[in-house]
Amino acid sequence: MSFKNTSRLVKNVGFLYTRMLVTMAVSLYTSRIVLDVLGVEDFGIYHVVAGFVAMLGFVLSAMSTSTTRFLSHAMGKKNPEAVNSTFLMSLNIHVLIALGVLLVAETIGIRFVASELTIPAERMDAALFVYHFAVLSFLVTIVMVPFNALIIAHEHMRVYAWVSILDASLKLAAVLLLGKLGFDVLQSYGVLMALVAALVATVYIGYCLRKFQAAKLRIHWNTSLFKELFSHSSWTMWGTLSGVAASQGVNILLNIFFGPALNAARTIAAQVGHALSSFVMNLQQAINPQLMKSYSAGDLDYTTALMFNGSRYNFFLITLLAFPVLFNTQAILDVWLVEVPDYATIFVQLLLVNIIIDSTCKPLMAVSQATGRIRLYQFMVAGVQLLNLPMVYVAFSYGYPPQSAFWVLIGLSIVAMFVRIIMLRRIFVYSISSYFLKVLLPCALLGSIGGAGIAFFLYLLGENLLVNLATILVLYGLFLIVFGLTRAERNFIVDKSKLVMGRLLRHN
Repeated sequence: MSFKNTSRLVKNVGFLYTRMLVTMAVSLYTSRIVLDVLGVEDFGIYHVVAGFVAMLGFVLSAMSTSTTRFLSHAMGKKNPEAVNSTFLMSLNIHVLIALGVLLVAETIGIRFVASELTIPAERMDAALFVYHFAVLSFLVTIVMVPFNALIIAHEHMRVYAWVSILDASLKLAAVLLLGKLGFDVLQSYGVLMALVAALVATVYIGYCLRKFQAAKLRIHWNTSLFKELFSHSSWTMWGTLSGVAASQGVNILLNIFFGPALNAARTIAAQVGHALSSFVMNLQQAINPQLMKSYSAGDLDYTTALMFNGSRYNFFLITLLAFPVLFNTQAILDVWLVEVPDYATIFVQLLLVNIIIDSTCKPLMAVSQATGRIRLYQFMVAGVQLLNLPMVYVAFSYGYPPQSAFWVLIGLSIVAMFVRIIMLRRIFVYSISSYFLKVLLPCALLGSIGGAGIAFFLYLLGENLLVNLATILVLYGLFLIVFGLTRAERNFIVDKSKLVMGRLLRHN
């Protein structure tokens, strides 16, 4: 079973990385064009308006996590009826959520956008127009969640990868049309993004209806399952809300205190961060179904091994990608963007530091979800993270610079990491000391010594971007072997290297 699971995991990771590489390249190029076509001001307006709608997504994210957990749990128990019941109840709940979001967004939300956000008067009509279509896009995404979760729970990552590539390609095509439509570019952008969301949702839904018996639609209501889903998602929602406060909430504070130009800088940082953290998210997305199924099947040793190795590999992946950007941020942004917004460089660097810190925590969060006993865990972790918004507000009120928001975020992420480690032990049996020795210690050594060593060599080499990137990759590989890998992993690499070299020599 272990070999079969590992083989499937490797295959799924391959599909997800193919998806990520293509979508990342397309998305980064798309961002360059969007910023150039819209301009810094309209670019910032769109993302603060659409970001405000995304704040309502803490409900969506919580339900998505809960749906995936309950679907994986039912599949781990080999219970097809429970899988279908879970899917249908999730769909019912998401339709209700969509109606609730529509009500809130078109009453409280639109008033907030019109009266509280800093938007130039001559662009307010366009901003409100975009807001309505951002709401529409979000409603489509809500209804799509149960279908998306069903694909992930079944580990059909190839389909997930291809549809994601389609999504990124359609967005690029839409952006290329912006300058040729003859309408207001900001309004056109909002309409085209809504159309793309609707088309992608149609593809996901159509695939599930054709391929999965669990997606068979019928009138169904299960009160006990509704209570379970609602209880689980409510506490997940509390945790997700803290993430919203740390991202979109701060985005709104940047707008209120510093104007839309700072929203453009933060959006660039967020896009770079999302592009790099996609490596971690894809690995974690491949791990999660097996982690949850192994827990529900009682294979706790495999669950623990996935959690430990997932934490380490997440850190290794994100530092491999983040170090080249951290040490060459300005040069990379100059190559990527036509116009680099003020503060974009420091925002990117600080956000990447936070992503590195947070990378080890994702498997811990997945295990907590698998147990289903998340109340105290979520209460404590989210309580720490929710301090972000008031602390940033106080910092800005006292005249601290925009980047202080990211320093607050980093500090709270460190505290939250230790809270997660301690609180998880209350609901899942594992050795905290082993986690520190096998996960955090090698990660800390690699991050600190590796980072310092790379900085020293780059100081000697100068500012040639290509030379610096090559140097970072070589040095990182050496530091990873020395400080990050276990003896068994180093021996495995040596054995494989000898095997490859032997084959090459025989061919020659």
